[in-house]
Amino acid sequence: MARVLTLILNYRTAKLTLDCVDSLRDELGPEDRLLVVDNGSPADEAAELRHALGLRGSFLSLDRNYGFAGGINRALQRAGGGWDYLWLLNSDTCVRPGARSALVMAL
Repeated sequence: MARVLTLILNYRTAKLTLDCVDSLRDELGPEDRLLVVDNGSPADEAAELRHALGLRGSFLSLDRNYGFAGGINRALQRAGGGWDYLWLLNSDTCVRPGARSALVMAL
């Protein structure tokens, strides 16, 4: 089974990010990992997002907004290697059922 690292970058969009996380509920396999990266949002929003995420995924809070590429690169450094695929999602994405499987099969 393919191991997929899913990264969601958040910047001042905590509600959208949590909606995205909710849309992944039945998509991720047992070997997959979800990492939500807060890209320098105000401390109270980052704390709220970390708390709401709970056990559904890992959380990384960056000290400032590094832009999309900078935030993703810092997340990849933290996540390490060993993944078959990376799935990068914007915080305003809602994933349809079967999307992960279809993407892995296509790749």
